[in-house]
Amino acid sequence: FRGTSNNVGWFADAASWRLVALETRPGQPHCFAGDKRCRVGAGFYESYRSIVHYIEGNLSEIGCGPGGLPVDITGHSLGAAQAAIAQYDLTMAGYTMGRAVTFGAPRTGNWAFSAAFRALIKNGTSYRVTQAQDPIVHLPPMNAVGGGYCHVPTEISYAGTVAQGYQQGDGTGENLHLADEDWHWPRMLKACADDMSSCKHLHYMADAMKIEMDGLSCTNGTVQGLLAGVLV
Repeated sequence: FRGTSNNVGWFADAASWRLVALETRPGQPHCFAGDKRCRVGAGFYESYRSIVHYIEGNLSEIGCGPGGLPVDITGHSLGAAQAAIAQYDLTMAGYTMGRAVTFGAPRTGNWAFSAAFRALIKNGTSYRVTQAQDPIVHLPPMNAVGGGYCHVPTEISYAGTVAQGYQQGDGTGENLHLADEDWHWPRMLKACADDMSSCKHLHYMADAMKIEMDGLSCTNGTVQGLLAGVLV
């Protein structure tokens, strides 16, 4: 799942500050954690629902349908939020999930979704990579209007370069001693807007990979809409 590369993607992400109930498929139980209903960002959810049928068709064609070969998932930014929803949805639908690694994910849903995700997804199969000075991993804020936003596990946090190593979270989703420790996201967001070339959201694994992770770079597009990619 690629990151935002146009204004449609940006508006989808802006809409995701509004939480909506995660609807399950016919015959499946509703998603709850205790007595709390699972909710996810509206923009994330609608963008995932708009493509899930194509995804399922493509997976079936390569032998990865329900009960088939394992499905590995990756995504960046908006795509990382879609990937989290996909992990839950496809697992519930009977797909065999392999590993998932996402980069620069915003908070996808509420505490109940994070708890249900932890209960469903096998420990050690899903990793959410963050790095210092990426503003998007702090959004939407946990205490934003609507409230209850929470990351899904498991965080892999880089405070410096890849060569300097990483720290792994405890599997709860939110780890105050990792990326959450630096909560000054408005400053980080302004830094990205002022200088796109050094925006940490677009340069994951930068000492190992030399292309920007803005969605457009993956499709041989132009740099138009790059700011929208930063503001995922």
